Amino acid sequence: MNFFKTILPNLPEYRRLDKHIDNNYLPIGVTGVSAVHKAHLITSLCMNKNKKAFVIASNEPEAYKFVNDFTAMGCRAFLYPVRDYTFRDIEGQSSEYTHNRLEVLANITYGLFDVIVFCIDAAM
Repeated sequence: MNFFKTILPNLPEYRRLDKHIDNNYLPIGVTGVSAVHKAHLITSLCMNKNKKAFVIASNEPEAYKFVNDFTAMGCRAFLYPVRDYTFRDIEGQSSEYTHNRLEVLANITYGLFDVIVFCIDAAM
C-alpha cells in the first residue's frame, strides 16, 4: 500500500498539513473533502510521519465508515464505540460495548493501532 504514501506529498495543501504536524500545531481539522479522501490524507500522514491518529466523526455510522476506509488502506484502525447506557432494571444486559471499549483502550495502551476513530458521543 505504498501508493498511499507517495501520491499526496506533491500537493501544497498536504505539505501545509505536514508542516503543521512538524510544528506540533495540533489538533488539525480538514473540511471540504469527502470522507474517503480524509481517510487517505490521514493514512498518508500517519505512514509518512510514522505517527498515530485519533479521528472524531460526527456520528457512529460515519465512524464505522472511516474504520472500514482506514482498514482497506492498510491501517490498524479501531472504533471506540459509544457507551451503552441502561436506565432501568433489566434481566440481562450485554457487555459487548464495554468489552469493545476496553479492547480499544488496551490497544491504545500498548500502541497496537494506527488510527482510533470515535464519534463525538463516545468522546464525551
